[in-house]
Amino acid sequence: AAANGLYSLVAQFLDEGMDVDLVHNKLGYTALHFASSNGYTDIVELLLDHGAAIDAIAEQHKTPLLCALAHNHHDTISLLFARGATGIDVNMCFSDGTTPLSLASEAGFLEIVTVLLALGAD
Repeated sequence: AAANGLYSLVAQFLDEGMDVDLVHNKLGYTALHFASSNGYTDIVELLLDHGAAIDAIAEQHKTPLLCALAHNHHDTISLLFARGATGIDVNMCFSDGTTPLSLASEAGFLEIVTVLLALGAD
């Protein structure tokens, strides 16, 4: 539901007691990873309000913040930072040799490049 932007369904699941940090796939993604990856800021906020682990780590050290950065979701990035997200190693190297900075640069995400450089990316 979080991956598809279905706010009401996510809210219903949470109201019914769903584990907000339940891992949903073999990569270790939680609902927060999916919502962050897709830029569903309203769902990100809902999940955080229900206690989601803001710096949850999935495969390849991917956090919700890194997922939002990888897809250039400015509002989601801003919300995650405002709520205290710190889960990003700006100089990490993925298995294919790319880094958050190289991905943002190659995609032309200049604002994200600026953020990563400000955070100390090489």
